[in-house]
Amino acid sequence: MGEFQEQLQLAFDTEKGQVIRDCMPDGDAEAVLVAVAKASKRLNSTMIAVLNHADAKLDCRNGCDYCCSFKVEVGAEEVFAIKHFVDSTFTPSQKDATLERARANSKLVSTLSQSKRILTNIPCAFLLDRSCSVYSVRPAMCRKLHSTDVKACKQSFDNPADATVSNAEHAVVSAISMTAIAAVREGIKESGFDSTIYDLIDVVVDAFENPKCESRWGQGKKAFPGSG
Repeated sequence: MGEFQEQLQLAFDTEKGQVIRDCMPDGDAEAVLVAVAKASKRLNSTMIAVLNHADAKLDCRNGCDYCCSFKVEVGAEEVFAIKHFVDSTFTPSQKDATLERARANSKLVSTLSQSKRILTNIPCAFLLDRSCSVYSVRPAMCRKLHSTDVKACKQSFDNPADATVSNAEHAVVSAISMTAIAAVREGIKESGFDSTIYDLIDVVVDAFENPKCESRWGQGKKAFPGSG
């Protein structure tokens, strides 16, 4: 194992252990949500530190939303964190409009094969005026996204089936952030909670409209039995 791989393994073990400790001793759903919030802050800090250390120049900017039409893989805990945020901060009309977009997205996805799903740009239901309306609780996979070349982002957005488009993420930042995300998921799994990876579009409407989903999750069961 090379030195960088050893560092990644150490980072994985450290992050997983921290998540497990944050989920205990209560070991309930609320503790998991708090643990995920803490992990999100650590991921933010880690990415900033690595970017600074690598002297990487980001090309991300306000109003740039190319990545907000990608498929977003999430854990159940991230979906419920979004739900709680929306319930506590959105007005009724804002929530209704968001859920209307989410239902439309869900209906569209239900007509697509898995291969076609990956190649179809679908604007996130939480995207509002080209900005994320749930930014503070956005999923880890959204936090991970960054670009060193916005032209590549546009090219990928315009040609989603073109596998030759270069990856605009910084390789080291991407590897470290994915390690952290995997560690959080493993920590949640070892704490006795649903570790299924879901498509956000597939489950977000159920999270809001079916209280049994969060109840199942709180009992350590699969939150969305028909998905993932």
